[in-house]
Amino acid sequence: MLINLNEFFSGVQCYLATLVFVVYRRPLEEAMRLLEELTEEVTTELEAVASQEFSRRRKKGKWAYYMFFGSFVMVCHWAIRPLLSMAIYGESSLIVHSWVPFARDSLIGFFGNYMFQIVPCLSFCLGFCLFASIFVFLSEMLLGHFAMLGKKLSLMEYGKGPLESKLSNCIDHHTRLLKICSMFQDITSIPLLTQCIFTVLALCMAMFELSDVEGASSGRIISVLAEAQQELLFLATYCWYGNEITIQCLELMRAGYMSNWYQGTTREKRMLLNIMTRTVRPIYLGGFIKMDMITFINVLKAAFSYYSFLAVVAAVNAGG
Repeated sequence: MLINLNEFFSGVQCYLATLVFVVYRRPLEEAMRLLEELTEEVTTELEAVASQEFSRRRKKGKWAYYMFFGSFVMVCHWAIRPLLSMAIYGESSLIVHSWVPFARDSLIGFFGNYMFQIVPCLSFCLGFCLFASIFVFLSEMLLGHFAMLGKKLSLMEYGKGPLESKLSNCIDHHTRLLKICSMFQDITSIPLLTQCIFTVLALCMAMFELSDVEGASSGRIISVLAEAQQELLFLATYCWYGNEITIQCLELMRAGYMSNWYQGTTREKRMLLNIMTRTVRPIYLGGFIKMDMITFINVLKAAFSYYSFLAVVAAVNAGG
């Protein structure tokens, strides 16, 4: 029962992450197109500074993809286990405990069941990694734009000439950036919400299963630990980037305030105030659940609380 629950919770997360590319394909393409256009305009305006910043952000996104793909390869050891079991011991086993269409007592049936399970499992897990990689890439580029916008605001030299056109450019930059963030939030809100919920359940079941290591095989223990590690890695990544975007959004107010705005004209002050007022309401990824490090800690606390409850119930039932 525990094995089925662990695999169910992990599978649902992978399925929902993959479903994003089907349901939100057009909004995702539109958000990436708008972000790329904005990046080109800012790079043309700030040249070397922006080029260096966005290049650094892209490299981080690339390394994140390598990290997620590496975790995907590590977790995929469960796909090799049935083949080794058949080759060494002649035992027919399944990748996941589920219904299969063919009999398991023949070699043809074993390979038929193996292909029946391996294709969707690899597809969903790879989709999960791709979703995380795109999330990190978009987050990095958004952080780069917030940094560039803050730099433009802090370098304003009021009182040395008209700055209305530059401030208007900053307002347009901020408006388009907020639009992309809103689209990004709409695309990722449901997957991030389900990620938090199912991570609590999956970690709870993993701890409960690992508490009875005597009744589990070494292969199963490794699988549970690998799944738990991946759950924590992905959720920590989402929460950290959500936290960084919120902080960088608030930093725009400080960047504008630290300039010599008091020497500007009344219209220039009003335009700067327009930008600073928008930052009063910060951006939170996740929609219903704010994706930040506090949420990550709360998820860990909730998982341990549910595990403690199940452990007490199991101990009472065993004693009774």
